[in-house]
Amino acid sequence: MLFSFVTGSAVSLIILRFVAAMAEGGTEQNPFIIALAIILIIGLWKFLFGPWDSRVKAEVFGTFIFWIAVHILTGHTTQEIFATLLAALIAAIPAAIWCIFFLRYHWKRLSVVLLTFFAGMLSTAPILFYDYVVRQGFELHFFLFRITPASFMQSSRTFVSESLTGQTGVISASVAVTVVSFALVGIIEEWSKHWVTKKSDPAYFSSVNDVMQLSIIAAIGFAFAENIVNPNYFLAFVTRYLVQPIHPDWSMFLGSIFGRSIITNMVHITSSGVLGYFYGLAFFAKPALEDDRAHGKKHRLVVFLSQLTGVSRIELYRHAAMAQGLTIAMALHSAFDIAVSLPETLSGNPHTIGELLHYAGPLSGMSLVLLPALFYVFGGFVLLGYLFRKKADVKEFGYRLHQEVFVRPTGA
Repeated sequence: MLFSFVTGSAVSLIILRFVAAMAEGGTEQNPFIIALAIILIIGLWKFLFGPWDSRVKAEVFGTFIFWIAVHILTGHTTQEIFATLLAALIAAIPAAIWCIFFLRYHWKRLSVVLLTFFAGMLSTAPILFYDYVVRQGFELHFFLFRITPASFMQSSRTFVSESLTGQTGVISASVAVTVVSFALVGIIEEWSKHWVTKKSDPAYFSSVNDVMQLSIIAAIGFAFAENIVNPNYFLAFVTRYLVQPIHPDWSMFLGSIFGRSIITNMVHITSSGVLGYFYGLAFFAKPALEDDRAHGKKHRLVVFLSQLTGVSRIELYRHAAMAQGLTIAMALHSAFDIAVSLPETLSGNPHTIGELLHYAGPLSGMSLVLLPALFYVFGGFVLLGYLFRKKADVKEFGYRLHQEVFVRPTGA
């Protein structure tokens, strides 16, 4: 316990100090120093996921999150602290419901679930830090190359303004920047959720369903932290509709949190669940291939590439599964971000089908965001339900103790 407290406290305080030093220096600070600070912060963040058992990791994560929460609340008024704590409490309700719903597929030890949830909360750090760097306007010099992070909304507004003024020569470049910005957000978020799942509790994976389930728990933790930390989400809903008005506006408040709790959470859950499925196949590549061979399923492309390159079929299968999973998860995430941001990026900011198509008939008042939202909610349930019910995914392969060495649980 003492080791966990000291480690979590030290890492949190050092990272907070680094970030404060970067902010105090302003944008005129030496870009090489900023780049070095970012590398050190990344190293410290990875240090949290050290070679410790699940109990120690959960304690380290919990201590780290505690100090970050204290930092967030420091220097605020009583009303702001009350609003933040209320937002956290409200955000915990849908998070708990989602966890209970998906844990019914294959229940694991509570300590492992808690560890994965904490890890999912920590997985918001890369995208939050990227957003911080963008807002501060930092330019990063890594000796051989230079990076100036740009936000999606900035690039999309540039695209719209150029379209309206007829500057067609640079529109294609703006479109490319917009798409890349969306893709970058999807890559950062999906990879960070996957990375923390992989580093937190692989010793407890015994089936593809285990990997899927814990990937989803990490996604729920990510969504929970994002809902609290992002000032435009639950904190804004609580402040705008409950705290500031003389009479609380419960209809607007409930509608806002319902959208965030159901729609946005389901995007994270679906993307991470799909990636978890493919990671599960990669994790159990050897027994999965043996099981497929026993049922007459042939991976001809894997066999051909193995014969052509000399690389083992297991490694090729593992890399192919991970490539598929990351590509699909990032595409799902980025496509949703593009769809829900259409009103902000299209000329005239249309919010309904009628405004977009200049149409006054049936369904003209339907929100542009509603269709993709329904698609992800219902489509996500169907897709994840199908993957969870596949017989091959619930098969207990055992715990992977070493590379390509498996043991079956007693009685299996």
